[in-house]
Order: sequence, then structure tokens, then C-alpha cells
Amino acid sequence: SVGILVAAGLLILGGPSVAGSAAGPTGIQSIPSDWRVRQSDHFEIHYAPDLDLHADRVAQEAERAYDRVSLDLKHNLAARVPILLFHSTRDLEQAVQAGGAGQGHAGSFADASRDRILLAVDQPVDRWAGLLTHEVAHVFGFDILPGDATPRWIGEGLAEYQRGAWDPDDLAA
Repeated sequence: SVGILVAAGLLILGGPSVAGSAAGPTGIQSIPSDWRVRQSDHFEIHYAPDLDLHADRVAQEAERAYDRVSLDLKHNLAARVPILLFHSTRDLEQAVQAGGAGQGHAGSFADASRDRILLAVDQPVDRWAGLLTHEVAHVFGFDILPGDATPRWIGEGLAEYQRGAWDPDDLAA
């Protein structure tokens, strides 16, 4: 499905041009100089200044997702995971295309090569917990079995299991 194509594409995203300075720990080659960073216990959220309230909500949802996945997998990540917030799914898709990306979930993506999550905040707020849990599960999976060691269907199955609900678009993949 198109949703799956967008998210997986972000997995291999080498660094979209978002405009700004040199690449940092997020792996993004250009982050605008006015972007802010909000740190939580396990995440570093990068966002435009007008997304302050969204960053707070994302931090809370991401921490809940981390606690759930960490407890289930009996594993902790060694470093904070960068989360980059985009205003819209269109902005996220453009960043993916600029990076020559492959596939992913519409509106969110976990990047295996960079241990980061990209999230469009134009998704319905009631979906954020599920999207973040799904993407956090991917980051844990990449940490536990690095590289291409895990078949995609297993990684997606784990992420959907952690989310606690099956997306009909994923069943068509």
C-alpha cells in the first residue's frame, strides 16, 4: 500500500534536504537553524518552533511506547532516539523522496540506518500512540538485530504486535 511505501522509504533515507546546517546526530543533512530540540528520557525530538505543543505530546506518547516495548522485549536502548517532526505527510514524503527512499507507513517512519523516527503531525492525534509504538518497536528491532538480519515480515509483525492493532493496509503488503 502507499502507506507502507512511505514508511519503509524512510528506513533507508540517507538525509533529506530540509534546509539549514550540516548533518548532526539525526542523520539529516540540513536542519533549519531555528528548529528546537526537546529531550525526554529516551528521545530527542527535533521540530519547528510552531510545533512546540506537538513536541510535548509526541514526547509523552513516545515514552509510553518505549516503556511498553522495552518491558516486552526486556531490552533498553543505549542512546536517545531522534524523532523528527514534519508539519504534514506531504512534507515527510518530500523528505523521503529527496533521500531516494523506498517504503514506509504514511505519516511515520523508523530509519534502520540512523535509529531515528520521522513523524508527520497532521495524522489524527488518536493514531499517534499506535504510530509511535510501531516505529519505536522498529528501532528496538534494529538495535537487537542490526542490519538486514530480520525479514521485513517479521519486523512488521513485531511492530504491529507491539502497537496492539492491525492496520488493514499492512495486511495487504
